[in-house]
Amino acid sequence: MSAAALGAPDLPGVLDLPGVQVRQATCDRVEVGTEMDLGAEPMPTARAVAFLRDQRALGMTVGWRGRLSGRLDVTPLHHLPPPETLEGGAAEAAGWRDSHRRAFCQFRRGPGFILVLDGRDPGFTGRYVLDRPDLVTAFTTCLRPTPLERLGPAEREAALTLHKEGLLLVTGHIAVTLPTRVREWRAPAPTG
Repeated sequence: MSAAALGAPDLPGVLDLPGVQVRQATCDRVEVGTEMDLGAEPMPTARAVAFLRDQRALGMTVGWRGRLSGRLDVTPLHHLPPPETLEGGAAEAAGWRDSHRRAFCQFRRGPGFILVLDGRDPGFTGRYVLDRPDLVTAFTTCLRPTPLERLGPAEREAALTLHKEGLLLVTGHIAVTLPTRVREWRAPAPTG
């Protein structure tokens, strides 16, 4: 059964996964019925990452199986729901599951800025304030997987800067934002 027939409009990100079967198993869990390939093709990889990010933002657990193709480093994805199995990457999947328990990478929007907390590295929590218009535009545009050539020159440069900081994944010529959106910070509030 297709994602649309399974209520895809109620599952953010599902319509961006053509050919992937997704169903809502419980009120807080979705299950992906087909294997998601990470690394083989840029757009499907970016769509899978955006789907996992969006489900995490909703507080959903995701049951999914994957295949690791190419040379994709999954370490920047450790804040996202890990795969149950990862063909071609058993060691990477085990590391992902171990790191996932403590990893976080979240953002919150403010008026004209974005605050990002990045706790994927257990020894360091990065705090970023994106307040330049080119950074904000690149970050928000890439919430949906976006070809770099569709960004203006300043935004493309900003996207590459965000990629270097680990806040965007660039696979091939496609960029996708990695941090998960939160509506409110957990107490205590972050201080800088």
